[in-house]
Amino acid sequence: MLGTGLRRAEIAGLDLAQLQPREPEQLRRVKKAKLTGVRGKGRTSRSVFLGLDARTALADYLEHECDATLAGP
Repeated sequence: MLGTGLRRAEIAGLDLAQLQPREPEQLRRVKKAKLTGVRGKGRTSRSVFLGLDARTALADYLEHECDATLAGP
């Protein structure tokens, strides 16, 4: 998440439902993935695009460590 420029509080407030796409195979395949509705300072909301390293790390997490019930529909 280092490459996203997100603050600690923003990362702590993330939910997997904000991730697009959410499937590991798609995260590895697409060139653009994003986190939507990231709440920042001053209650601003924005989308954050994820680089290759973040997409790969999230795909690995979803495949190997994430409880399937957390990943949503």
